[in-house]
Amino acid sequence: MRGFRLKLVEQLLEEPGALSRNRHFDTFADADGKSALRLSRYLRALERDILAQHERGEAIAMEPAERHGEPAVRIELVRPRGKQLAYLSRDELQILLQRPGVREALGI
Repeated sequence: MRGFRLKLVEQLLEEPGALSRNRHFDTFADADGKSALRLSRYLRALERDILAQHERGEAIAMEPAERHGEPAVRIELVRPRGKQLAYLSRDELQILLQRPGVREALGI
């Protein structure tokens, strides 16, 4: 099911209105569907933050980390009044890097 969840997240990010929750109720009724919907919203918000940070010329740091005992990547957006941290699995990072402008903003 892990592959299904990631494919669903990719589809939700590519075409935000293509899968409405009302029409595709069964897809979003189980745990994988709910998780995919949450993750797509989170990645979309993180994408907006990364691109805005890059446009302002503010620092973005990326480094290897660990989340729940699994390898992950830590993204840190440093702002004058604080910082935002995001921990992504490798699969989540790969999905995020497919989004336009994110790879360039992260310097990858």
